[in-house]
Amino acid sequence: MFDGLYNELKFARCAMYRRYSTRMQRNASLEDQERCCRDLAAQKSWEILNEHNYKDAARSGTMRANRPGLAALQAAAKKSPRPFDYVIVDDTSRLSRDLGDILTLEQEFKSYGVELYFVKQKLDSKNPHFRLMLTIYGMADEQMIAQYRTKSREGVIGRVLAGYNGGSVPYGYDGIKELSDTPTASGQAASKGTWLVVNEDQASTIRRVMEEFADGQSVWGICMRFNAEGIVWPRAKNGKWTADTIKHILHNEKYRGINVWNLTTQSKDRSAGQTIKRPRPANEHLRVPAPHLRIVSDELWDQVQATQPACVQLHGAFQFEPR
Repeated sequence: MFDGLYNELKFARCAMYRRYSTRMQRNASLEDQERCCRDLAAQKSWEILNEHNYKDAARSGTMRANRPGLAALQAAAKKSPRPFDYVIVDDTSRLSRDLGDILTLEQEFKSYGVELYFVKQKLDSKNPHFRLMLTIYGMADEQMIAQYRTKSREGVIGRVLAGYNGGSVPYGYDGIKELSDTPTASGQAASKGTWLVVNEDQASTIRRVMEEFADGQSVWGICMRFNAEGIVWPRAKNGKWTADTIKHILHNEKYRGINVWNLTTQSKDRSAGQTIKRPRPANEHLRVPAPHLRIVSDELWDQVQATQPACVQLHGAFQFEPR
């Protein structure tokens, strides 16, 4: 679009950065990106240095944290004398899908005297209009993520209303994935959703938790007794039960035949690269009758709820307050 407005390097030593996420892409995407980057370098008579080939597989582009390939690239670019002149990336979205992050990265590389080239957009940081165009493309990449999240959320709501599970498979059930007749773009069978069926062995343990608590046993007492008996909690690496495990069971309404979804919302701590869960207000919860999920009777459930203290969910963990 702006060809001829700047002096392109006749020869450049180049690093290459590649990334794919976990959602709609596959490992072969890294090979596709490398081919595009090498084709570009060959067209311009540039050299991609084999020792500066960086990648992040199955890493989200919405945060810079937790991307060891990108961190190694940044560390290399800081060295003096600089080891390469350009970083070639197949697409702006591969470097970042966050507008603030990609503009910060551009400034960072520029301060090291390292240029950027994005193959798909034919975008060269030596171009005087580069930052304007990068902002436009970065906004589009960021908006695509927002649209994906909206569509994904709508899809989950539809599956929950249709009787499918809306998240991970909870203790007490086995998940059976139901496939669609319509294949995905990659040719694989698409999933309609995951149908939960009661795991009778685990269900008997859940009933025992409820019954013992209703009879006056403490959370810690149940926990220690299960561990002493060698009953395995499959969600823990050491197989041990904890008080939080028992508390979650006591409050999971799936066990009474009600599928509750949208209890929490997730946000990302960009500095730490962690996902934070926060509770949603009760009026945003989606509650769907699911009699096929029932493990305990309403009588036992009500007895348990009358016995235990009130529960407030905060940051994904259950906090208990006295009545």
